[in-house]
Amino acid sequence: MNVKELKNIRYMDASLSAEERADDLLSRMSLEQKFAQLQCAYLYEIKRNTYDGIGEIGTLFFEAETAEEWAKEIEETQRQIIETSEYGIPALIHCEALTGAVMPESTVFQSGIGQGATWDPQSVRDMADIARKQLSAVGIRQTLAPVIDICREPRWGRLGETYGEDPTLGAAMSVAYVKGMQSDDLKNGVIATSKHFLAYGASEGGINMANTPVTERTLREVYAKPFQAAITEAGLQSVMNSYGTINGEPVVVSKKYLHQLLREEMGFEGLVVSDYTSLGYLQFRFHMAETMGEAGEMALKAGLDVECPQPLGYNQELLENVRAGKVDESYVDRACRRVLVSKFKLGLFENPYPDKEAIKREFYNAQYDKICLQNACKSLVLLKNNGILPLSKKTKKIAVIGPHVDCLRQLFGCYTWQAITEMYADFSQGAMAGTDTAKAAATAASDGEREYLPGSKLKKELSSVEPRLRESLPQCLTVLEAIKKTCPDSEIVFVKGYDYIGDDRTQLEDAVKAAKEADVVLASCGGKYGWGATVTTGECMDAANIGLLGIQEEALRLLAEANPNLVLLHFDGRPISSEYAEGHAAAILECWNPGMYGAEAIADVIFGDYNPGGKLPVTVSKDASQLPMYYNHENGSNYSRGAYLVDGYVDMDMRWKVEAGAMEVQIGSSSNEILLTAPFTITRDAYVEGRTRSFYAKAIM
Repeated sequence: MNVKELKNIRYMDASLSAEERADDLLSRMSLEQKFAQLQCAYLYEIKRNTYDGIGEIGTLFFEAETAEEWAKEIEETQRQIIETSEYGIPALIHCEALTGAVMPESTVFQSGIGQGATWDPQSVRDMADIARKQLSAVGIRQTLAPVIDICREPRWGRLGETYGEDPTLGAAMSVAYVKGMQSDDLKNGVIATSKHFLAYGASEGGINMANTPVTERTLREVYAKPFQAAITEAGLQSVMNSYGTINGEPVVVSKKYLHQLLREEMGFEGLVVSDYTSLGYLQFRFHMAETMGEAGEMALKAGLDVECPQPLGYNQELLENVRAGKVDESYVDRACRRVLVSKFKLGLFENPYPDKEAIKREFYNAQYDKICLQNACKSLVLLKNNGILPLSKKTKKIAVIGPHVDCLRQLFGCYTWQAITEMYADFSQGAMAGTDTAKAAATAASDGEREYLPGSKLKKELSSVEPRLRESLPQCLTVLEAIKKTCPDSEIVFVKGYDYIGDDRTQLEDAVKAAKEADVVLASCGGKYGWGATVTTGECMDAANIGLLGIQEEALRLLAEANPNLVLLHFDGRPISSEYAEGHAAAILECWNPGMYGAEAIADVIFGDYNPGGKLPVTVSKDASQLPMYYNHENGSNYSRGAYLVDGYVDMDMRWKVEAGAMEVQIGSSSNEILLTAPFTITRDAYVEGRTRSFYAKAIM
């Protein structure tokens, strides 16, 4: 049956409901055709296979350099699928979009934790709306975002993807994202996939994919709250499972969590998709299945609809077991119907292809650039200021020091096209789960042998990455370039001085000399956020130490002794935890990973063109030994001054102090709330010295 002949068939009648159309189509399909809707494949491999339809296509590893090239490949692939399948069922094509669409030429915003620091749901909705328009233009109609895990564990490498530790803040941001991505009419929208269901960010020891020990009450009141808000308030259409276990039970095969809690209790009616290669772990990590077909059977019965990114468990073995009657076909029907309903709700049968006319409008939009800059400004948190900021643009000599300030890559966190570019080029240590390491290894070959950073397990950056980013992002500036642009009459001296990890001190003496001779020092500190052998935090990159790594503490001490006018810029996927920095820097600006226009945003704050209003969405611990540390420990916890333990541990002062103001900021209080600092009061011309304002973290929205 060709595409033209399908027009008069009932399921092609757009006046019917999505459910009616899905029921009609389902009744016509063979078992093989229904089973294909439960499978996924990569975009780059789809043309090597013959499918009678397919449920989803993932865009990871498609390396075209422009949005137009993406649209061309997506259209060709979609057309092939529609025209070669009996019932003309289009594929649902997905992409990551936590900080904007993860594809070339897209608008890239700040990291998730930076979005949380804005405490501004509208800014998140604006970002998601822009990403929606760019994704739709190239034919992508599902995104694997937002990340609405509640995280109270700074050792966990994925903290930077989240909105922080508070379930109410997380709920507000999640609702905003889903509304912006799915829009008021899903036929114009992109399906949002909230992840990771459930309690993924509370794993033991901060280890990715580890077990989460949690009570049923806390599971609902804290970790399920953002999901419930997205379902109830925003009509969330898709959910992705957690890789981990809850009290020892893998979520991906848990009927308790994927069906009873998510669907029966929380009222979710959409599509459940697997996190990449989740089913493989049932055999090789959890040792629950003897074969991958058995793993697929467990997941299918539990309520997993689509397996991504490739059929490991939803394989030929499972299909044969269904055909033989060993697995009831009704489970396949249930999952297939959900896939079809999603596609009909999107209007995918009527509009399956990219909108070529929209590409130039949506990818080269000056208004989007302005919003991106505004959002970056809102994400910056002024943690400390003794009156030194804002700096005068007429400052005679400024020393700019550190590993982040002359590097475009450091503006971007995990789940950005820029971090993906680096990941493609280096899989020698660590990578996103489910990725094709052989393909990536071939990509990296041109960079030759890798050297380890002295005193580190990590390797030096590939020489090809930064030039590629500069070529693809001609509109973006590094922090050093933004400072030079802002202060054309000042003498700007740059010395890298030290790295974000390792013990290389060869440039440290030059950095100290530059600091002594300058009127003010702008120094960066922190880690590197992403994937692979060069990062200190990110997916599968967890840490035992939450403080500054390498020789950074030593470097900061030498710089502060050389020049007390030391302004610190912290970059990372987790907040700064450094007693020395807090006690000796003149000012500290939490920058996170601020995105495409983050350098301009930082310069605007430093030189008084923007009044930073970012607030911490996470509690800053002094040491990993305090963990877990968050503002709302339950009443009765010794974090809330008990009768005998007055201040937590006997061998540690639990409090941070703000030296520039009269107020002491306490981690614990008798009312069991943690008081966090908001930015100092600033005018365009000068900071008002000695003044601060504060807020309770639970006084949200």
